Amino acid sequence: MPNPVSRGDISCLMANESSISPILSKHSTPLPLVVRQGSPVVSGTTTSHFCNLPRELVCQILSWIQPRLVHQCRLLSRAFNDCISSKEFIRMNLNLTVDPSVKLVKANQYPSSLELDMLQMPPLWQSIYAQLFMSHLSTLSWGLSQENDSEDEYDSSDEEGYKPQTTEMLLRPVPSIFNYLTNLTYCQLEGCGMKGLFPSEITKCVKLEYLSFCRNFLSGPIPANIGDLIELRALYLDANNLTGSLPVSMGSLIHLEAFTCGEGNSLTGPIPPELGNLLNLRVLVLRENFFEGTVPVELAKLKALERLDLSKNPRLDVQNVPIDILAMSALTFETVLDFKGLENMG
Repeated sequence: MPNPVSRGDISCLMANESSISPILSKHSTPLPLVVRQGSPVVSGTTTSHFCNLPRELVCQILSWIQPRLVHQCRLLSRAFNDCISSKEFIRMNLNLTVDPSVKLVKANQYPSSLELDMLQMPPLWQSIYAQLFMSHLSTLSWGLSQENDSEDEYDSSDEEGYKPQTTEMLLRPVPSIFNYLTNLTYCQLEGCGMKGLFPSEITKCVKLEYLSFCRNFLSGPIPANIGDLIELRALYLDANNLTGSLPVSMGSLIHLEAFTCGEGNSLTGPIPPELGNLLNLRVLVLRENFFEGTVPVELAKLKALERLDLSKNPRLDVQNVPIDILAMSALTFETVLDFKGLENMG
């Protein structure tokens, strides 16, 4: 195991090439680098000396460079790329360059400039950053409030974070961070421009009580094991591009009080009768999908239900809505129960 490189060692290397020999005596394993000719990063005699340094020493020197900049070094050669793409290097780099105090910051409102950089890095960098500096978080709230979308702008004087100009904010593709956010109880990523498959890793965040992915570009099915989030009380998935059927495991979310998944999604298949197990449910909005069959009579067991919106489901049979549902005392036709327009859409 080679000895670690100190700041003093690095200063000597940069200031005086004749100082390399005594430092190299502490290290081994040459790094076979082939750097492109004319590279603006390293060239001439510096290139030849740097290419002959031990691999461990090169990795430790590079580990002091800020992540966004060191990631660019992957273009120099395959050996550079192999070095800075390893888990060991990424962990070392982040531990050296990221202020440990970021762990004390609540991830709220807008990502910091560091978090923005991380979200643009490859998935492995994102996941290790999340493991080191985000795994303690109980709240993650990045996105735009609907009423303020048009007013948000970038403020270069604001060191706390980035204020995006549009709702297609910053997270495309879907970030690779959820595997390590197992302490989350509140996750709101609305209008963040997330594009890609629904992140199934979110089902590992079993402490979640509130989850909103509204107004993104998520596609594919809702994970079949969404029912693992047994503490969930609110689930908002409106205005995405979700497809597939509604998982029957939804029936396991016995604490759920609100579930909305309409306006732009294209869910198909029957409405699961298992939703009748959600006795605490007050709001159920499944409008603007392609559900099929009849409205399950089991929904009549939802005595706490105050709003039921199944409108604009052209394949759903609303001519024969169970009388038990229509008779639910908590619902009112005028303000809540919305089957409007369905009769003419079948």
